[in-house]
Amino acid sequence: MGADGNLLAGWEQSAGLRAPPAPEEGALVPNGTGYLIAAGPISQRIYPKTSAVASVLSGLSVPVVAAMPFLLVPAPYGPFGVLALGALACWLPRALLDAITRSRLEQRLKMGTLEGFPNPPAKDSAGQSPASALDPARRGKLVCFTGTVAEQPTVPSLFTGRPVVLATSDCAGVAETRGIDFDVQLAGGERVRVPARDALLLGRGQRVRGQPSCGPLTLTVAGGAPRLQSALLSTDGWLARLWGMTARELTLGPGDTVEICGALDFEDDPDTQRGFSRGPALRPVLRPWDGAPVIVRKQPARTAKALPASPGTVTSVAE
Repeated sequence: MGADGNLLAGWEQSAGLRAPPAPEEGALVPNGTGYLIAAGPISQRIYPKTSAVASVLSGLSVPVVAAMPFLLVPAPYGPFGVLALGALACWLPRALLDAITRSRLEQRLKMGTLEGFPNPPAKDSAGQSPASALDPARRGKLVCFTGTVAEQPTVPSLFTGRPVVLATSDCAGVAETRGIDFDVQLAGGERVRVPARDALLLGRGQRVRGQPSCGPLTLTVAGGAPRLQSALLSTDGWLARLWGMTARELTLGPGDTVEICGALDFEDDPDTQRGFSRGPALRPVLRPWDGAPVIVRKQPARTAKALPASPGTVTSVAE
């Protein structure tokens, strides 16, 4: 009875690993586990073909590295050196591609104003811009805002169980992103909707201390790609503990300060009615722009504390 109870509790803990894939259309509402938004590193989402080539090169380099001790006599390194070089050959291409991808996305955030807003709108006699940052006339233009994730329903993150709207969990280099649609609050109380399926979360993940909330983990291959899997029934307990030591997680929840960047759009707001016969009002929403997803960069906590009292300041608006 006790063993069955522990097994049942374990399966409940690992429910997040069975989060359903995000459908192509429709709202991603809170469902208890969140939706699987993406599997794989950031570079795989942005440059899938280049990422596939890097993976092939990593695989081809392993036998070359392993054969080097037999080609060089005397061998300059032992078996541990071979293992280290093999691991480096597997890790380095992806690490370089990830670094390049992050750099380009960071540049998109920094250059958003210069790329799309070369001529700011004329200001009135009081020195204020007459156009709102969320003016419907800017539909389809690149916009970048700073704000805070609004109070709203959440889902638990996979590794730490924190209440989040978006989270990327990484274990031994295998990354998976889960989440739901969420709102970011700007200055003056305006809210911008961010569809989770179109969002890409940037930031530094925190190392998970202790046992992951979802229970022991192992790695598997599904659809030709590495994926996370529960190790509750695995006989390699030591291996699961080893994987768990590499777990990192980047979480985004209500109250977190973020920068968001994407194309401004508007959609029907089912929560706000214009009138009985006129249907729902419109709400601003961000969409992918120029082949890039909606960028959501979480600011470090120390930076968030140093911000002014009104965290919804507009940092840049592309015209």
